[in-house]
Amino acid sequence: MTKRKPLPTQSGQNGSNKRIQHLEHLLDISRRLSETLEPRAVLEKVVRYAAELTHSEAAFILLHDEESGYLKFVTAMPNNWRNLHNLRVPIHSSTAGLALSTGKPQVWSKAKASEGKNDGERFFFARNLLAVPLMLHGVAIGVLEGVDKADGDYDAEDIYTMQLFAAHAAVALHNARLMEEVKRSNEELIRLDRMKSDFIAITSHELRTPLGIILGYATHLSAAKDEECRTAANAILRASKRLKQLVEDLGDLRNYDRGALVLKRTPVDLREVVETTVGRFQAMAEKGGILVEVHLPPTPVMANVDAQKVGVALGHLVKNAITFTENGGRVTIGLSTEDDIVKIWVADTGIGIPQEETEHIFKSFYQVEEHASRAHGGLGLGLPVAKAMIEMHGGTILVESKEGEGSRFTIVLPKGEI
Repeated sequence: MTKRKPLPTQSGQNGSNKRIQHLEHLLDISRRLSETLEPRAVLEKVVRYAAELTHSEAAFILLHDEESGYLKFVTAMPNNWRNLHNLRVPIHSSTAGLALSTGKPQVWSKAKASEGKNDGERFFFARNLLAVPLMLHGVAIGVLEGVDKADGDYDAEDIYTMQLFAAHAAVALHNARLMEEVKRSNEELIRLDRMKSDFIAITSHELRTPLGIILGYATHLSAAKDEECRTAANAILRASKRLKQLVEDLGDLRNYDRGALVLKRTPVDLREVVETTVGRFQAMAEKGGILVEVHLPPTPVMANVDAQKVGVALGHLVKNAITFTENGGRVTIGLSTEDDIVKIWVADTGIGIPQEETEHIFKSFYQVEEHASRAHGGLGLGLPVAKAMIEMHGGTILVESKEGEGSRFTIVLPKGEI
């Protein structure tokens, strides 16, 4: 005869159901902890849930204080915190310290202590406690502790429960450290950016007066009868004008960042803006042996813009195109209109821009060339200034470039109400 398997008893079924309910509750709590983004809130929930599910009177999280060599409490249930936040737990004579140093859960009770076992937490006046290490990348960074289980000693199920919460606590502490590092980095970046802005403001302000004097005397001397004097004066004048442009660029960028730049819109025929701007760089192009071509529509292209600021932006693009195009090359400037927008483009047959650099070229002071091998000068302000002037109009600057073949920059501007 085949023996029948005994039917499960009612008490066995009840135990299984309780186990399933416990695991479902753990899963639900774990899900809620995972959805909590603020590290401090996670830690506070961890100690509350850990105490609740292990039937402990209290739960704590301790971290190793490297300066003192002790464990210190970082999170506890509200009614315990007042008595604990100043306490330090020794590592070499405590259950928590043993859990930290071995990386394994440790259980302590008065019964074990009376048998000569570890008695480091007796200042709690606790009946028993469970210490589980907070493991991160295989390293114990702290301890989650439960104290005074209400119904007997801590068992394997309690250890499993505490390890689950310890994992959440370890991740939360790691995230808190990362957030603190990011916060410090951001504060340092803000401080450095403020220092940069202050330096730019002071420098541009202090340079204006002596620069004005130099320009005045150089202009006066450039009209002298002595040819040698005129030559020297013209050289000073050219250098001073270049420095003046740099000072103005610095001032424009700072004012743009502060929101202090103001648009003075008027209906303008953009053909005139293009012609005037290109004319300023004609001599520069001829000196470099570069052919400049301008393509304009036969009829007016009207837009409600600040002509001076559009001219500044276009001037930087034209100057860059000439600067980065070799002798015998060509720079082409064009103007077109589509529906409610106008486009001004500057194309060259110059050295081009590496693909990976195009997303950085509009950053202040950014240089594509290495500092040690730079051949074209400049502070890296032209494109940021151009971008600022166009964005004030609600427009943008598009870039197409291929290294070794040339670049094409396109200003896209809304016409506005005319």
